[in-house]
Order: sequence, then C-alpha cells, then structure tokens
Amino acid sequence: MTHLLYIFALLLAILRVEAFYSKISGFGRQWSQTGLAAAHENLLAKVQATVPKGSVVVIKYGGHAMEDASLAQFFCEDVADLKRMGISPVVVHGGGPQIKAMLADLQVESTFVNGLRMTDPETMRVVQMVLCGTINKNIVAAISAQSGVRGAIGLSGLDSGLITARRVSTDLGLVGEPVHVDTSLLQDVINMDVVPVIAPVGREEGVGGPIQALNINADNVQVSFCIKYR
Repeated sequence: MTHLLYIFALLLAILRVEAFYSKISGFGRQWSQTGLAAAHENLLAKVQATVPKGSVVVIKYGGHAMEDASLAQFFCEDVADLKRMGISPVVVHGGGPQIKAMLADLQVESTFVNGLRMTDPETMRVVQMVLCGTINKNIVAAISAQSGVRGAIGLSGLDSGLITARRVSTDLGLVGEPVHVDTSLLQDVINMDVVPVIAPVGREEGVGGPIQALNINADNVQVSFCIKYR
C-alpha cells in the first residue's frame, strides 16, 4: 500500500508541475523546456528508486486532469513512463463532469438527495454509456498511442465479475459501493503487458434475473483494488 500511495502522490506532483509550466508564457515558457524536464526526470527517478519492478500501482484518474487536454496528455505519458520502468499501472477513472454534460445534452433531469445525484434507471444508462464507452475508450486510445508500451485495454466492473457492489441507500437509487473485487482478470491483462483501464460500474450483488449495473465512486474502487494488491 505504501508504494501505491507514494507513487500516486508523485503522479499528482508531476501533473501539477507540468500544468504550471504549460500555462506560463514568455521567458517562463522558454524556462519550462529545461525546468519541466528536470523536475519530471527527478520525480521519475524517485519512483524508479522506490518502487520495485513488477509492482502493481493502482491510480485514480479524474477531476481537472481529465478535463484539461494538456493534463490528460501528461497523465497518459506518465502512465507510459511507469510501464517502461517495469511497473504495472492499473487506472481507475471517474467522469462526473462528463456525465453531467451528457445528461444535460440528452435533457435527462437529475434529482438530488442531500446534494448527491440520485441514479435512476434512465440516469444509469447514461452513466454506463459515458463511463464504459466514451471516457474509457478515449483513455485507452491515448495510453495506447504512447511509444514503448504495448497499449491499454478498457474494462468495467461488469467484465468477468471484476466488481461486485451493493446499493449505498434506497434514496440514491443505483449508486453502489464495492463489496468484492476479483483481480484474476486484471492479472491476466497485466501478464499480457497491457495497462488495464477500469470504469467504475459494478454488478449488484445477490440479484437474480437480469444483471443490474451500479454507479460507483471511482475513489472507492481504487481503494478496493489497493487493498486487494496490498
């Protein structure tokens, strides 16, 4: 777990450094070519010295880093750097702002309970479409485009029983929390030398008949996999 948290903090630091240098201008922009490269290499050297080769690193990817095109590119480059070092990154992504935008585009009204969006069946269809479709595949494509890596593959918690979940409360509808994660599929993907990219949608536990998908907070999914790989 220490390695996972340490490297996650370093990745955030890398993104912040790169974000800072990418937004300055004039003389600062010239400085960024050397300053950014030095800071980046220093951070990667610390990762390489601290995290043993073959380690599985679970990274939560979300927030502003997903919405800003430059940060998104930097993130994928950093994931590729880890892979080239012999570390095995596992990416768990969010997508709240993108879901919100798609709901608005489709004119799907949202109901909020104590400030939290209630996920009804219509909303869940949009959530699954955005998380498991557009966002997931865009991340997979961006990582796969990096040099020196075999690529990435998109998964959701519905694939091969990856994430089993239960509802958080009846008030929030189809919002879940993980109760079990099965890493056997992830290990198969890692053994293929490919980066797994996971959308936080899981299967509801103990439901007979049709499978019910649940919308899960990406932070909770990341923590569940970190515990499993501890």
